[in-house]
Amino acid sequence: MKKRTIAFIVNELGLGGVQRLVVDMANAFNKTQWEVIIITLSQGKETNFYRDQLDFTVHVEQFKFNNARDIKSWFKLYRYLKQKRCDVVFTQLFMADFMGRTAAWCARVPVIATAIQNIIPSLPKKFIAIDRILRNITTICFAPTEEIAQYAHDVIKFKKEKIVRINSNAVVKRRFTENVDEKKLRHELGISKSEKMIIAVGRLMEQKGHKVLIEAAPLVITEHPEVRIVIVGSGKLEAELKNFAEKLQLQDRILFTGARSDIPNLLRTADVFAFPSIWEGQGVILFEAIFAEIPIAASNVGGIPEVIEHERTGLLSEPGDHKALAENINRLLNDHKLAAMLTKNALERFGDRTMENTVEKLEEIFENLLKKRNHKN
Repeated sequence: MKKRTIAFIVNELGLGGVQRLVVDMANAFNKTQWEVIIITLSQGKETNFYRDQLDFTVHVEQFKFNNARDIKSWFKLYRYLKQKRCDVVFTQLFMADFMGRTAAWCARVPVIATAIQNIIPSLPKKFIAIDRILRNITTICFAPTEEIAQYAHDVIKFKKEKIVRINSNAVVKRRFTENVDEKKLRHELGISKSEKMIIAVGRLMEQKGHKVLIEAAPLVITEHPEVRIVIVGSGKLEAELKNFAEKLQLQDRILFTGARSDIPNLLRTADVFAFPSIWEGQGVILFEAIFAEIPIAASNVGGIPEVIEHERTGLLSEPGDHKALAENINRLLNDHKLAAMLTKNALERFGDRTMENTVEKLEEIFENLLKKRNHKN
């Protein structure tokens, strides 16, 4: 049987949840049945953070778009897709959505897929208008949460039969079964065995709510002087957040690590995972914390409550409420029985949320769509 060809199109492979998901998805596809390509639209050192995590069987094709009006690069992408005779093109993020789906449609790619991973409150109306136009040339839209599925229907105006709920926020399980030297990792971070480690992971931007966590820190440290807070990630707010921590005289209690690729090991070394997002689709990091078997204090926003049920699989507080976040973190540090129960419940409920399971479902969906397309022709 001839292999199918799937091309994932993303802006780049720089730091970000979507980029990491694309790499993990591409790696997990069955290479005996699929030729897998990742197409990126920009180049540079910071755009390839996850490149070295790709399996050697995944081909990467890089384009260099200067902006959304780069017609010359668009034609190169169109010709490439036509020459490769891709069966499926799967796009994510706005630039890739626009350039990728229009090029795929012109190249007569049989199945054009997209995924909406997040709902951005301040998204300009012109982007929504463009998404509404693109839906007409899109075969299928994947949504990881019920809220996003509703958004795809109500706002982007996808027909309900084109929207498919799928667990795209999925974990590569083997990363959480490999041995980790916690003593060595804590020593590298400058955190002793006796200190409690609160970890937050995400790009340093308003959405992720790091400022709320920093505001909560004094209330946690007052009750638990042994606490250290580790913020993993990079972004445009880095200098501002560091200055804010210094203003609160927390520079010795809060560690900014920058971007790191050993997230699973860091999570398994920590005592509590803090997820103080102001808005959020859901986030793969939430499930990675579950697989790391640490208790979670998160925001009651977006798709998070579909995973974190208050006092059952974690603790929730309203976004922006630093006092409630601090109270939840303190509860998890004080009540070991509660923390263990929440951790156990979360893993039992979401232990099957693996990338292998997700990709198996994706392969099945794409294969069925291609068969329907062939049958019509």
